[in-house]
Amino acid sequence: MSSYKVKCVMLGDTRIDTWNIIADHLQSSFTKRYKHTIGCDIGIIDVELPYDRVMLSIWDIASSERFRFFRSSFFRGASCAILAFDLTRHHSFNPTLINLITEIYTNLGAVPIILIGCNAHRADLRQISREEIEQLCERMAHVVYFEIAHDPTQMVSVFETAAGLILNHLGYDEVDRRIAFEWKQKQLETIMSVLDELDFHVNERDEVVIFTHHGLFSINILNGSVTFEPIICGKCENYSCHYKKRPRRKSLCIVSGGHGWSNQELYDHELLILAKIMAIADDNLPNHVLNQMAEVAVCKDFSGEPRNLPVYDVVLPEPEPLPEETYPIFNENIYATDDLDAHLTPAEARALLRNHHIQFMSGRLPYSVYIRIKERFIKIITPL
Repeated sequence: MSSYKVKCVMLGDTRIDTWNIIADHLQSSFTKRYKHTIGCDIGIIDVELPYDRVMLSIWDIASSERFRFFRSSFFRGASCAILAFDLTRHHSFNPTLINLITEIYTNLGAVPIILIGCNAHRADLRQISREEIEQLCERMAHVVYFEIAHDPTQMVSVFETAAGLILNHLGYDEVDRRIAFEWKQKQLETIMSVLDELDFHVNERDEVVIFTHHGLFSINILNGSVTFEPIICGKCENYSCHYKKRPRRKSLCIVSGGHGWSNQELYDHELLILAKIMAIADDNLPNHVLNQMAEVAVCKDFSGEPRNLPVYDVVLPEPEPLPEETYPIFNENIYATDDLDAHLTPAEARALLRNHHIQFMSGRLPYSVYIRIKERFIKIITPL
């Protein structure tokens, strides 16, 4: 299924809360409203068509006169317009709606326009006849009219119609999209059967998950994207690390040319995805991919943050401190720990601690050794 991202502007009579019309269908939007300050609110609506997936970026633009100067900049790049008017107020149709249509055509050209007549349930107060609206639609190109009441599900048809009009207006014919969709479905069935024979399972997110000694790989069989989650995060005991609170996944680029495995000889999309899966499963990744994974596996220093343990973790009691003479002796053939027994001044201890901290951050000193050295030097720097 192909995916598209398009922009759609929405305007209406100043007495109509256009944002409230679409609020129930928004997948994401800004937490604050800016329409009354900068003249525009933005939201995202995902539309599922029979053969395509369209992400509509809805720009709800203020139609009041004081924002007229800014509106032209908000129109830029839009592929469709949704215009709302009140069926119980003739003034919202003429001249308000007529002026908005003229403004749309002036800034965007002959883009598809969706007209929405609000308050259709108030038939006793209706001031705009259907014939008057149809006469206006006949004089326009690429226009569709809807009447809505209080039912929020009516807007689903509006968004689906808008998405279809936009794709047709941009040159994506429905017949061509159907043929492309059927071909992709056939290719997907082929790769699914191959993966099944190779004993690879595809989860509900259309991903093949492979666990290796490097970490967790997820390969999307639809677009071929690969994400990697390092195994170190699963074993790490630093619960204050923010990567413990959500999965740490990074996209890997394993299709670029260069030394090692590449896609230069793979012209088929499905073969490329299979090649990625087999390369990961067989641990046959080139150096430039291993370098990307190494960058993910580097943990940041969260030692200064409070330890926020998850509710399902068991907090063990702190062990009683050992006497000074029972501390284990480190292997001095591997790590130089002579400074622990030296008689140092606070200034010397501070300088050595800074040096050991640099070694620890660069990976040349184990965490356990660094902590023991730090405890000794802190006692010298800040005596009781």
